[in-house]
Amino acid sequence: MHYIDPVLSVRAIDPSEGGVGLHLDIDGELAGDNAHILRHAVEPMFITPSAPYLTLNMHGVRYMDSTGIGVLVSIIQQIAERGGRLDIVGLNNTGRQLFAILNLAGIECVKIR
Repeated sequence: MHYIDPVLSVRAIDPSEGGVGLHLDIDGELAGDNAHILRHAVEPMFITPSAPYLTLNMHGVRYMDSTGIGVLVSIIQQIAERGGRLDIVGLNNTGRQLFAILNLAGIECVKIR
């Protein structure tokens, strides 16, 4: 699976074992008109009642606005409701600060590496 937009690319790497898992590489700007690409990439994880495990490699994210944050918050809520886990890797300093301000890093199901 590969979702691509001129500004954002989301690519599935490999499913994890034990539950519904997905590893996504995100590259570009997670903002406005293209944040829906990430939402569509993770939707299949929430079809089954299994606990979802999602890894987002955000190393390639250059910019993220409130719409992108909103998509991430929605994903976090769905994962938390199902008892899953979200691992975020490669988040830049600005992203880490934003997650801290919004207290997203303090949510039990979220791990930032």
